[in-house]
This record gives sequence, structure tokens and C-alpha cells, in this order.
Amino acid sequence: MVRRRFAVGIGIVGLLFYCCVSSAAALDPPGEAVGFSGDGLHLYPLGWSSEGRWGALIGRTDEAGDPGMRILVIDAVTDDILFSSESVPWDGPDAFDAYWARHGGEAASVAASFDLEAGRRPDVRNANFTTGGFSYTFTLDPPSPASGRFTLEISSSRGDAKDVYQSPVEASPDRAVLLGALVSPFEARALAVIREYPAYGTGVLRYRFSGAHLTLGFTYGGSTSAEDDVRGVLSAVFNGQLYLVKARLGAGADPNEVDERGYSAVLVAARLGHWEILRELLAAGANPSVRDASGRTPLHHAAFAGNAAAVRALLAVGADPEARDRAGATPRQLAADEDLRDLFR
Repeated sequence: MVRRRFAVGIGIVGLLFYCCVSSAAALDPPGEAVGFSGDGLHLYPLGWSSEGRWGALIGRTDEAGDPGMRILVIDAVTDDILFSSESVPWDGPDAFDAYWARHGGEAASVAASFDLEAGRRPDVRNANFTTGGFSYTFTLDPPSPASGRFTLEISSSRGDAKDVYQSPVEASPDRAVLLGALVSPFEARALAVIREYPAYGTGVLRYRFSGAHLTLGFTYGGSTSAEDDVRGVLSAVFNGQLYLVKARLGAGADPNEVDERGYSAVLVAARLGHWEILRELLAAGANPSVRDASGRTPLHHAAFAGNAAAVRALLAVGADPEARDRAGATPRQLAADEDLRDLFR
């Protein structure tokens, strides 16, 4: 089951990354997405990167909470917030040109910082959409609008389905409404857009963007064959299914299988923080020296995450402690604390 989670609260205050407006790349004003009924949510896509990052201007015009516009960048693979600006007051879609005249430079700078391609803005649709020759449907269980705890599911015209997200017992919303989906222009991935109303009528409204890979992790209704047991180690890695990874590696699955971006299973495990799975892949002969588009190896990701066991496992199989990413940083320089940095000496 995929349980990647991400929620945007109106109270989010955090500037995780900022580039000077004077260095902003040229960016045409984005048009408002009209693929779903936002019920007070206004979304202006800024672009998508080949790394799976996407950005948008997110505006609120309803009376609940504090209406305003913010710049948001999200990793569509891990559903992590990469950038969230302060909320800026605005007067709704009719005043967007005035907003862009004041803040378009900052939005363009952020988009350039994360390599968002304006010509590859996410395709915004409703919860039923077709891409890659198949149709897909996001649904909530119980149905939208769901009361209390809910599960987000996705099914396809192939006849398969999977759970994408389950709301936690301790923090379930009072009500959840499925608004629509964002479809990546680069890879087989989509994100459901959900509006969550706070429990007991307190707190602030939240918007959740929960990602789903459109070919990996699905369960078919029929019985599986021996071939099904061997293939698809990446699917199990994406979903954090340790025992399934072990079973498929034991059945002969390739530990160096790559996805459509060229990312190997061990790199995906490192980026998602699936450290036990990473060790299983290394034990099966996975190459530890693979890199992502930022030049980071699994050792970079393990060091940055502060996972000493994963760092030791990678060093033990020959991961290069002096490898530099595109910014010139070594894994040791990304290590979370001094004890971890000592492992590289």
C-alpha cells in the first residue's frame, strides 16, 4: 500500500528556499487550472521537472481561514514540501494580473531554482482521467465527501487497483472532499487533490496532494504467475514492501531495475528513506554508485537523512565517500551530525 502523505495548511509558514528576484528566469503568467471544481481553491501551475518536482501558485478565496496566495513546490515522488512561501493577500482570479505584476518575479525565480519547465505544466483534470492509453479513477472510501477517517484509492481500466493514502486515526478530518487530479507531463504519475475540513470544526482547512504511480504497486484481481513474482522489484520498493522485495529478489528479480527516469531500485529506496529495503538490495548486488539528476548517490541521501546503518552498509559495499553532487557536496558534508561524519574518516 502506498501511504505517502502531504498536506498544505493555510497556517504553513516556511521559506525553505529563496532566490533573489533579480535573478528570476522569464516566466509567462500561468493560467488558472480549470480541470476540477476547487470550491475556493485556485491553482495556477508553474511547471514540472523531470525529477518529479512540480510547482504552483495556490490561492484561497473562501471565507474559512485566511484568503491569500502562496508559491508551493512539491516532490511528486515523496510528497514532501520543498518550498512554501508566505501567504500574500490577493483579491481573487480577477486580480491575478495585479498579483503577478508584484510577485511574478519571485515565482519565476523559485520555478527556475527547482528546474520547473513552464512548458511542462501539470495537466489538471478531474478524478477520472485518461493517460498513456488507460483510464484511471481516484476515489475516497467512504465516498467523497467522506466523513471522518478515509482511504484514497486509485483503479485503472486494466482491472487493477491500489490504496494510495489512509488518514491517521488520531488526526482524521471531519470531512474530506476529492477535488481532482494533477497528471505529470513527464512520468506515469498523478496526484489526487483533496480538501480536508478540520475535526470538530476547529483549526484550518487543509489541502492534501497525494501521489500515485500509474503503473507500479497495483494489485490485480486474478492469480499471479511465477513471472509476476520475479518482476517488479521497483513496485515493491516504491510501496515500502520489505517482505515483497525479499521474495522477488529471492525469485531472481533484478536488484538494479530502473524506472522511466533511469533511477535504480536502490536509489529510489534511498530517496524514499526505505533503509531496510536498501540493505536488502545491496546484499543482492545492487550498484551503490548510481546517481540522480542532482548528482546525489544513495550515500548522499543516507548521510543527509542521518541514517548511520545505511551509511555503514553503503560504505561496506564500496560506495564512494568522496563522490560530489552537482553542487560540489560530498556525502560527509551532508551528514546530519558529527558522529555520522566520523564514519567517513
